Formats: sequence, C-alpha cells, structure tokens
Amino acid sequence: MCTDCRTVCCTVPPNDVGKVMAISEVKNGKAKGHDQMPGELITERGQELKKVFSKIWEEETIPHEWKYGIYPIHKEGDEMMGDDYRVVTLLCTTNKILANIFM
Repeated sequence: MCTDCRTVCCTVPPNDVGKVMAISEVKNGKAKGHDQMPGELITERGQELKKVFSKIWEEETIPHEWKYGIYPIHKEGDEMMGDDYRVVTLLCTTNKILANIFM
C-alpha cells in the first residue's frame, strides 16, 4: 500500500495491456518532441519500449531527457516582468505514453 495516497495503485506495476494500449494510441505523422522520436518509431518498437517502461517502474527513475518540456510563454505587458508569463509544459511522445501508463 502506498504511504502517500493510502491505496495500492502506486505499488502494483502497470500490466502489458495498459502499456500496449498507451503505445497504440500514438499518432503517426505528428511533430517530434525534444527526444526526436517520431510516432512511427514508437509504434514499430513498442515491445522494446514496454521493457523501458518496466525498468522505469522498477528503478523508480525517469530518464533525464524526458524531464524537459517547461517553457515560459509571454502573455501580455512588459516582457521583462516575470508575472507577464505563463508556463506551458510540452512533453515528448514517450513521456506522454509514460504518463498514460502510470496515471
């Protein structure tokens, strides 16, 4: 049982069905993220990616490259003022799949 949320959700590893479903939802022909992995490669190499996700679960660590994606976007007003920006998070495709599997 997870001590943070008091449920078993965090201690039961995701099954292969969930991984396959998340990988199969990737759309081909979309822009690559900062990891430069096109959707076509992800769908073709789904079996190998499942192993990566299992390793992430077991080691409880996410690859450093997948943690990037926070960008400030200027809203309005003075560009020198930090309050005039909002933060947008753009995840790479592999990180979106990871979020679908583990959330």
